[in-house]
Amino acid sequence: MGIEYLFVVYLALIIAACFAAAVLERPAAQRRPLFQGVRLLLTRRAYLYFLLLILCVMIGSQTYNVFFSVYIHHLGGNVSERIGLLNTVSAVSELPFFILSGRLFKRYGYHPVLASAAFAGAIRWFVLSMEPSFPMLLASQMLHGITFALFYAAGVNYAYEMSPEGTKTTGQTIFSIVYLNLSNLIASNGGGWLIDHYGFGLMYQMVALTSVCGGIGFLMLNKYLRNKNELPYNASRDHKPLTGG
Repeated sequence: MGIEYLFVVYLALIIAACFAAAVLERPAAQRRPLFQGVRLLLTRRAYLYFLLLILCVMIGSQTYNVFFSVYIHHLGGNVSERIGLLNTVSAVSELPFFILSGRLFKRYGYHPVLASAAFAGAIRWFVLSMEPSFPMLLASQMLHGITFALFYAAGVNYAYEMSPEGTKTTGQTIFSIVYLNLSNLIASNGGGWLIDHYGFGLMYQMVALTSVCGGIGFLMLNKYLRNKNELPYNASRDHKPLTGG
């Protein structure tokens, strides 16, 4: 149809999303002043560790977001002609993990889920570092549901659980800043520098390493909070996660 129609369709969909958001019910909740809430959250050691680990893992994911199309062009051949198929597979893989995320949190807890997603990301980025064939590349795209959908669902729910009453919206906002913005700044600049000087292979190996560090960190954080009896939520039947039922 032509690329010019892409932006018209996107505009229509985003306007529809704005109308849908406008009619959502707003729950009545006690709220603290913004900066008081930020100060309270940033003095909680476990919350700061959580944000640091989120950053470690998301540097890899944001590097993928920023440079994947450039990487596919770099591979060339029939791979570069199938980027639409690759993105379709990754998008479809998200659906079951968003649907099942709540059950996974109840059964295993947040930290093991976050760690599993981080390790899945490390495998995915390491596969990309080897400049794989198209079948291997397609298979690695199926991990997208774990590395993005499941990781995001666990992170945003955990940020909510970790935040005291009156700061839960602020806690999720800080999480989003680290998850989306700060990680993107580091990934786009650091990733670009690595590509220019050492190539895609080393870049993906480096972010695979940061993902492994993040996964190990989540397991250590889980053990630390369990020993202090401060796990915010783990296998509670009475709790209803924000996503995944």
